[in-house]
Amino acid sequence: MSAARLCVIGSSHVACLKLAETGGAPTGLPATEYFAASGNLIAELHLTDGRYLAAAAGGAVAPQLAAVSAGKTRIDLADYDAFALVGVCFQFRDILRLFRSHCLWRHRDWRGARALIGDAGFAEFLRGVYRFRPAYRFARDIAAVRPDAPVLLLPSPFPTAAVLEEQGMRDLRDLRDTSYFAEIVRLHRDAATAAARSVGARVLFQRDEAVAAPGFTAPRFNEAAVGLRAADKTSPGQWHEEKRAADPWHMNRAFGRMRLEDIRAALAA
Repeated sequence: MSAARLCVIGSSHVACLKLAETGGAPTGLPATEYFAASGNLIAELHLTDGRYLAAAAGGAVAPQLAAVSAGKTRIDLADYDAFALVGVCFQFRDILRLFRSHCLWRHRDWRGARALIGDAGFAEFLRGVYRFRPAYRFARDIAAVRPDAPVLLLPSPFPTAAVLEEQGMRDLRDLRDTSYFAEIVRLHRDAATAAARSVGARVLFQRDEAVAAPGFTAPRFNEAAVGLRAADKTSPGQWHEEKRAADPWHMNRAFGRMRLEDIRAALAA
C-alpha cells in the first residue's frame, strides 16, 4: 500500500471507527490518526499557515479534538499520505429531512408528501447542503497541500428503521414497503458522488451487507452504538460513550471495523 499514514477527520461517527481500531485494526491499514468533534463542530477548522487545519483559540472544537487525537488540536496536512472524511459530507439525513415533507414532481403519486418541489428547487437545496458541510472545503485544502493524496468521503450511516418512530418521521411509516426510500437513496448517492467528484475525492457508501432495506442500516450494527462525549466531559481516556438513549443514527464497533476495511480496500485499489 502506498499510503503510510492515514488521517481520519469527522464528526461523532468517527467514534465507532476509532473504537474498532482499539480492538485490533484490520491488517494492511496504514498508521492512522483520528480527529473528530460532535455534529458540525469540525467546521471550525480552517487552513492556516499554508498546511494546518486549526481552530481559533477558545473554540468549542478544541476539547473534543484533543481528546480523540491524543492531545493534538491542529492537523498538519503535510504529515499524511491519505485522508478519510467521515460524516461531514452529504448525508442521507439531509435529503430524508427534505423528503419527509416534500417530493419531486415525478414522485407525486406517493402518499404522505405534503408539498411538491421542482428540480430547480432541489438543486438549490443540494447547493445549500454542499456549502454547509465542511468535507468539500477540507478536500480542497488537502489538495492544495498534498495534491497526490487520496481523499475518501464516508457519509454517516443510514439510520435503523427505528427512526420512523421519531417525531417528524412518523408520516413516512406507511411508505416503508414502497420504492420511496429506494428513490431517496438513489438521489442521495447521485448527489454525494457528484459532490465528491467536484473536489477530486471518492465517496465510500456503506456495504450492502450492512443495509436492512433501502435507506436503513441493519439493527445489529446499532447495538451498543457509540458517539463522542460532550466537549465539557471529554478527556483523552474518556473520549467516547455508548448511546444510552435510543439513537438510530449512530453505529457500533462492528460497523466501524467494516468501514476501516472499506478504507483499506479503497486505498489498496
